[in-house]
Amino acid sequence: MDIANGSYPNENSAENTGIFAPGDVVHYFLGARNTSDQWSYWHRALHGQGDSHHTTVIDEAAVDPCEWSVLPDAGRENGDLGDILYVDDADDRGGPAQLYFDWAFRLLNLEERVDRYDILDSSALRGNSLASRVQNIQNQIIGDAPEIYQKILWNSGNRESGLLGDGDESSGGTGPKKSDDCSLLFAFLDSHPDNPGVYAAGDDMAEELFALGGAGAVSLRSVYINFALTSPDHEVVGEPVSPVIVPNTGMPIGPPQMIAYGGCPIINDFDVMQAVSAAQNNSSYSSSGSANSAVVIQATPNNAGTTARFVLSGFGFNHIRDDVPSQEDTDRAVHLRDILQYFENIIQEPVGVDAIAFANELGDAYPNPFNPSTRIRYSIKSHGHVSLMIYNAAGQLVRSLVNEVQSPRKEGFSVVWDGTNNAGHTVSSGVYFYKLTAPGFAKTKKLVLLK
Repeated sequence: MDIANGSYPNENSAENTGIFAPGDVVHYFLGARNTSDQWSYWHRALHGQGDSHHTTVIDEAAVDPCEWSVLPDAGRENGDLGDILYVDDADDRGGPAQLYFDWAFRLLNLEERVDRYDILDSSALRGNSLASRVQNIQNQIIGDAPEIYQKILWNSGNRESGLLGDGDESSGGTGPKKSDDCSLLFAFLDSHPDNPGVYAAGDDMAEELFALGGAGAVSLRSVYINFALTSPDHEVVGEPVSPVIVPNTGMPIGPPQMIAYGGCPIINDFDVMQAVSAAQNNSSYSSSGSANSAVVIQATPNNAGTTARFVLSGFGFNHIRDDVPSQEDTDRAVHLRDILQYFENIIQEPVGVDAIAFANELGDAYPNPFNPSTRIRYSIKSHGHVSLMIYNAAGQLVRSLVNEVQSPRKEGFSVVWDGTNNAGHTVSSGVYFYKLTAPGFAKTKKLVLLK
């Protein structure tokens, strides 16, 4: 069932999905019919990254479907020490947060080497965190050589609680989240044979991890990330709403200076920490001095005869902003590069916005809704036949805007639709869809014509 490429069953059909294999991706939406024989559909906005949405138009649900993936997916490259599992624990919150990671991965040429696990409706604490889905850590997360994942990046954004679960109360957990994520991370770090790394980031990540009393949380803190919580709110120690973050002398993770953007003093309360025992204060809130750490790191020999590394951040990754807006390499990408290099991966320098490789993308039409015309921008990754078509809500072709062989170009492409069909007649008000097809790529988005 490949909704992303424009093919989906009608509302009366049910397909046998068969057996899924790692790498398979299913795009889907849900439908229900009432007693008046009227259908409604549930899907997610922002191409699977936004809030839930209901509609009575099946094509609208198909444009922005939900996504379900079978992991592991990305695969390894020769000479690489492992792959990345990115856990989006801020799904639907603050942006969404995934877009900030996606851009950094792209600048580092890592798009094809990252798997993502979305914790849907994460604030509701529904028990669908990573540990609730992993039945065997050794087989599903670590695996045989070459290993499945060598590093886990866990970002909770500005969420306040239920960030890393330590199990339900019946098993000794103390947090609001039932899944035992702390035990999973401990086992990953403790038994991985190839220099594992964990990056845990969030406005309240350190605060909650410091308070959890479950066995997994206690083991994680005592063995792999030794820290004390100075304050759960950076403003309490005299920092401004958006503090400057500066690495301490000789520390491996930069950049030289960046901003933790606290857009709202009520929502953004960044954690202030202090490294103890084997840990180190990597970066500090600049106004408070090196004693008030923003990023704590630790390298620890594990039980598999290698070294496990932990990076704990007092602010969400998605809140990083450039201290010099005009610079070519974003601080967010540099920060992620340094973290991955600390995990002993060979990661190239960020390519910079102007040097990004060509990619297949279909932009949002503007204006939308529109009258009488709208502009559609897109880019293509490789030379080949390209089509850009307009369809009505019934799936009928209305206008062929592009139907030719094209080559990639830095500035991309821009096409104006004037609201007419292939016969030159003005179409009526309503919902329309524009679909870009290029070599190995197809994507559809919605338009609304209002008169």
